[in-house]
Amino acid sequence: MLFPRIFAFIFAWTFFAFPLCSQNIDSLKTALKTAGDRDKADILRELALAVQHDDPDQCLKYAQESISLARKTNYNWCEAYCLRIIGIYYDEHGDYKKAISNIEEALAINRSIPDAGGISACLNSLGIIYFNLSKYDLALKNFLEVLPHYDEKTQAGSKAYTLMNIGGVYNYSGNKKAAIDYYSQSYRLCKKIGDTRGAGICANNIGMAYHAISNKDSAIHYLDEGLAVKRKLNDKKSLAASLSNLSNVYLDYQEYPQAITYLEECISLQKEIGDKRGLANSLNSAGQIMAKSDNKKEKAIDYFLESYRISSEVGDLPVMRSSSFNVGNEYYNLGKYKEAADFIYVNSRIRDSLFNYDRSKTLAEMQTKYETEKKESEIVLLGQKNRLTALELEKAHADQLRKEQALALLNKEAEMKAIQLQKAEAESESNRKQNELLKLDQQVKTVQLQKEQAERGKLDEQNKKRAQQLFAVLIGSLLLLVLLAVAFRGYRQKKKANVQLAEQNTVISRQKEEVQHQRDIVEEKNKEITDSITYAKRLQDAILPPEKLWRSFLPESFVMYRPKDIVAGDFYWMEVSTPRLPKSYGGQALDLTSEKSNPTPLDLTSKLILFAAADCTGHGVPGAMVSVVCSNALNRTVNEFGITEPGKILDKVRELVIETFAKSESEVKDGMDISLCCFNRENSQILWAGANNPLWIIRKDGTAIEELAPDKQPIGQFDSARPFRTQEVFVQPGDCLYLLTDGFPDQFGGPKGKKFKYRPLQELLLANCRKPMDEQLDLLNRSFESWRGSLDQVDDVCVIGVRI
Repeated sequence: MLFPRIFAFIFAWTFFAFPLCSQNIDSLKTALKTAGDRDKADILRELALAVQHDDPDQCLKYAQESISLARKTNYNWCEAYCLRIIGIYYDEHGDYKKAISNIEEALAINRSIPDAGGISACLNSLGIIYFNLSKYDLALKNFLEVLPHYDEKTQAGSKAYTLMNIGGVYNYSGNKKAAIDYYSQSYRLCKKIGDTRGAGICANNIGMAYHAISNKDSAIHYLDEGLAVKRKLNDKKSLAASLSNLSNVYLDYQEYPQAITYLEECISLQKEIGDKRGLANSLNSAGQIMAKSDNKKEKAIDYFLESYRISSEVGDLPVMRSSSFNVGNEYYNLGKYKEAADFIYVNSRIRDSLFNYDRSKTLAEMQTKYETEKKESEIVLLGQKNRLTALELEKAHADQLRKEQALALLNKEAEMKAIQLQKAEAESESNRKQNELLKLDQQVKTVQLQKEQAERGKLDEQNKKRAQQLFAVLIGSLLLLVLLAVAFRGYRQKKKANVQLAEQNTVISRQKEEVQHQRDIVEEKNKEITDSITYAKRLQDAILPPEKLWRSFLPESFVMYRPKDIVAGDFYWMEVSTPRLPKSYGGQALDLTSEKSNPTPLDLTSKLILFAAADCTGHGVPGAMVSVVCSNALNRTVNEFGITEPGKILDKVRELVIETFAKSESEVKDGMDISLCCFNRENSQILWAGANNPLWIIRKDGTAIEELAPDKQPIGQFDSARPFRTQEVFVQPGDCLYLLTDGFPDQFGGPKGKKFKYRPLQELLLANCRKPMDEQLDLLNRSFESWRGSLDQVDDVCVIGVRI
């Protein structure tokens, strides 16, 4: 689709461009030297038009000088003309307040003359500016007021473009039927006067409007007609946009061969004209189509990588985010886990960059809107509501990206579980080797003992020999021979025993070296597994709400989050109910055949803020895997199913969690305890529901703790499951809310090594509730460490504090 500014430009400057075609800037400057004041005003006006594209600042200077001379000579028509030029200058530079002021002043002069052409030009320009500010009612009012001022014979082309603009306003307001009606009027008028280009633009707009209401045949008919016009005009950039539109329509209807045919021609044209932003988006779409075919996975990765490279060159963050996630997902499907993890990490960094960009842009837009909306505040509010309706699709797209990212992380956690099993097997093997080593050491000691006994036996034998020799002297030579024979036999036995001992020592030394080598291998494997789990923590952290997001909506709050192991089963969660509003393009007429690539800024005025502290079964890697499933279920319930009442949220989350674990061949009874708040900032209402975990409220007078009791059932399989209750309470500024899991109260410590328990924790919070939230967090951390002492942490800890 072409950007709407293109046609605003065509119409707004129709009144200015044509008189200059045969003029020469040098001849105008020469004539300026000898002309009178009134003629100088006209020449300066024409000079402003001559340099409007190449040197906008000089254009502004010429127009201002012309206005000074026109006022001096009461030349009202020229003054209004140049005021309109200045208004369009400020519109092009984003200063909408000055743009509206100058054009309204020009309109007042044109009405007083009167000048029908000037009136229609001013009204049309105001309509375009209000459209780009998303003030659709004001835009429509000005466009409709223009129509009676057109001459049917001489200004039929201008009327056609105004009808097209009215259709655009209805289209963006969600009224597709009215949009098609006005597009069709413009289409017929363009056909009547022979405006081929205008008829092609209308055909594309009509086609996309029909596609929006799922009228496939009419959509393809008009898009094909628009495509034929652009082929005839050889407008390559507009032709590429039409090809992209047709590809998207066929893609939506899952007709992939037709979609890829149009998309490949679009990619070829975008390469030829150097449209890098459009090319990056088209390559990403082509990769998504290829990924649906089992035998084209590698080609899909090539498309995604090229899309990521080009979008990085031009700084297109939304396409960078989508393509990096897509390539990471495909690498994971092919078993290339390291490459997949690298791109998932890059994707999370791009998401953080988008958040920072959106927030800065939102602040700038809020300042501009404040200055331009003073006169028509009630109408502006209506326009804002229309914008909310028009951008639900944008929010759905962003939610889909987050769900895809969470799915990729879940797959990664499955891999982590396999690694954990391998680690357990390696530890078992290490223990077996160590036992073998102990047995070998015992054998060595036994052999040494035998050797000592043999040596003692040798001494005894020698003593016996001497005695026998003395006896032999007495009994004669016969006994001497017998003794010599016995001594020789003993010598041979000793030699044989020594040889056997040497051989056994050699074997034992070799076995000991082998055991030590195996121990080194096990230690190295343990280090690799620990490093993998540490890296997985970075991926798990990506699903937690960023600190900047948390602080944006709950500035006076703290989160105490202390996992027992590297990864945790506890997590905290946040979501808001209001989508972010995009800023439409300003200054040109409305071609709705183009896809907007600007990121959607975060709306800090959201009325509903949902936040929770959750405790999933277990801790470490198993607990973290369950936390990913439960966090994904919360996101789906709020963003996909649109549920904001806490009790119904927990009912739906339980349904999704049970559905997920039901896919396992073995029975899975894991689940989650949670304390979930929904805070309405407009009326200070708190809606709350809990599964085994409570909500504590300390009013601003700090005298007592109010406790909302949870339902005594978990999120997951439970024999006596029943619907969760939603409890309502109203709060005032200064009241404090506390949500927690059981990790802090269940921690063993103190002088007797007992649990901390809930009552002492309530007393600690009550005694310090008037302190700043950062000091409360520091106090909780120090109290936890002091109580725990030298004992191990028994569970993950999560405590959330919020001051209203």
